[in-house]
Amino acid sequence: MAGETDFRSQSRYNRFGLNVYPHPFFDPSNWYIPPTIKELYRWCGYLFLTNPVIGPIVRKKAAYVVTDLIYETDNADTEKTYKDLLEKTLKIKEFEIEMLLDYEVYGNAYCSLVYPFERYLVCPFCKYENLLKNTEWTYEGGQFRAKCGNCQAKTAMEPKDKPIRNRSSVRLIRWFPQYIDVRYNVLTGATDYILRIPRWLKTRMENPKINKVYVRDTPKEFLDAIRENNNILFDQSNIFSLKHESISMEDSSIGIPPILGVFKEVWLWQTYKRGQEAIALDHALPMTLLSPMPAPGAPSPHMSSDLNTWQGKMQSIIEKWRRDQNSLFTTPYPIQVSQIRGDANALSLHNDMEQSRTQIAGGMDVPPDFLYGNLTWTGGNVSLRVLENLLINRLARINSFLEDWLIPNLRRFFRLPKIKVRHSDFKMADDIQQKQVALNLRATNTVSDQTVLEELGFDYAKEQERKKREFDDRIREMEKNQIAQADIQAKTAWIQAQSQMQIQDWQTRYAQAAGMPVPGQPPAQPGQPGAAGQPGQPGMVPPNGANTPGAPAAPGSVSPLGSPITGMVPPEPPRLLPYPTENAVQMSSTGILSPETVELMATHFMKTTPPDQLQTKLYFMKQSEPALAAAIERRVKTIQDSSSIFEPLPEQKPPRRGPGKAVI
Repeated sequence: MAGETDFRSQSRYNRFGLNVYPHPFFDPSNWYIPPTIKELYRWCGYLFLTNPVIGPIVRKKAAYVVTDLIYETDNADTEKTYKDLLEKTLKIKEFEIEMLLDYEVYGNAYCSLVYPFERYLVCPFCKYENLLKNTEWTYEGGQFRAKCGNCQAKTAMEPKDKPIRNRSSVRLIRWFPQYIDVRYNVLTGATDYILRIPRWLKTRMENPKINKVYVRDTPKEFLDAIRENNNILFDQSNIFSLKHESISMEDSSIGIPPILGVFKEVWLWQTYKRGQEAIALDHALPMTLLSPMPAPGAPSPHMSSDLNTWQGKMQSIIEKWRRDQNSLFTTPYPIQVSQIRGDANALSLHNDMEQSRTQIAGGMDVPPDFLYGNLTWTGGNVSLRVLENLLINRLARINSFLEDWLIPNLRRFFRLPKIKVRHSDFKMADDIQQKQVALNLRATNTVSDQTVLEELGFDYAKEQERKKREFDDRIREMEKNQIAQADIQAKTAWIQAQSQMQIQDWQTRYAQAAGMPVPGQPPAQPGQPGAAGQPGQPGMVPPNGANTPGAPAAPGSVSPLGSPITGMVPPEPPRLLPYPTENAVQMSSTGILSPETVELMATHFMKTTPPDQLQTKLYFMKQSEPALAAAIERRVKTIQDSSSIFEPLPEQKPPRRGPGKAVI
């Protein structure tokens, strides 16, 4: 336009060699500012990949805010479904870091969902649908060519994509901002996103030798756009945009890259770096010079000698010395050694570069120590709080990406149940002193539990729910312990009671058998069974006829109190029965004994009853305790059967030879 000055067409030097700038805010770096937003994207990507300050800062800002996912649902199956889909299939945390990298570098980030589908090739003659993955095909000239599996015709076929609900095949795709055109209505805020398919991708898809890997998974809409040389207009529901915040401008359709603010400082830092490289090349190592020096009072060597010969001699000496450092050499003249350069430390630009590095970090909204990871809470709590608020804003954006766009689209396509997924709260640093103050205030009941838990980074509602579950678990555990203790006490009491009953029964039987008073019962009156001069209890005949008062006791017997009773063998003490089970037949209120008790008493009876009294006692026992009598009879029969196989011993002794008599 006439009247306007084109600064790019003018030299920044006048005819006198002096720097002349057309504006006070103009500097040499302005000559290299990218003229278009697409060119700006290229330079932003280049600086991110090559600059040792911008790259690490952007990576830390992107990765630091991506925290663990929280699934707010009570259904374990629903949580597992979404966890597998987001973390295993989509790898959502890695994808969010990549999205934030685009956001921090380009100022814009775009992504879409590629839903799974199966492609069929429809035969134009018989309309048979051939599954692409089971068919030999080629893609040439924008058409699929294959042999029909039904009519065997080899022809161009029409592709047909059928969506399938295979959760393992869904994918998230990032779009290069340089390929995205944004149409923005400043009056209504309506925005359309258009994808310009790059020329290199078109070339590869049109090459039949290499295009299979590109064509087989590409949706049909993209293939049609490439064949017709058109662009792609995104559906509003299938594109998500992150736009860096900026001031209002004439065109607010895109976000301004945050790196743009440090372009001038990066240019200065790069100038320092070029100077540092030149210093390292020319001044790091000193250069050594050798020259002949005349002896005192002698003429200069160049007046009487050929210096070219001397130079060749010196170079030969140096080569030999490098091969053998112990060699000895002679020279006709003294040698003078001089060194130049080697002054790189004095010319170093490290301090200027460090200052420029600090300004670059500040221009990217982070403290300088954030780059090296040595930032502490006590040393910069104000700057840390500012950085924390900045990163919390980034976390809110990726939570919006999850809750408002990704989860609803996945639910709608795969027909999944409703759920809320978010990232755990972001905490910049652990303020130990602040947390200790909160704990002390809670100890004095000054602040609530919720305030302390939130200060420590915990969810109060979730912790209350967990405490309730833990309380219920402890109650159930206490119930189990008390039931177990009561069961042990019941078993112990049962064993003690049965033991006492068997001991009393044993003492009673022993006393009745010995004709003595039963322990714990009053003495029998005359005329009653068991009284003096009266027969004892039926079935309990004392051994050796000791059934009347005053009768001598059998030798070897023992009283119920442990004193020896002559003529009587004491019964074996009873053994305890096991704790009752469901299948065991226990002693009832009618006095029926269990089989184990019967066997024990039968064994005891056989050991303590003399053979001559066995039948008499069995006779009376059949009337009172038939089960015990039957068990004793079985024992007796078993003993008799086992003894019948042996021959009886001779009743008479063999004749003996007397003294002095010979046997003829």
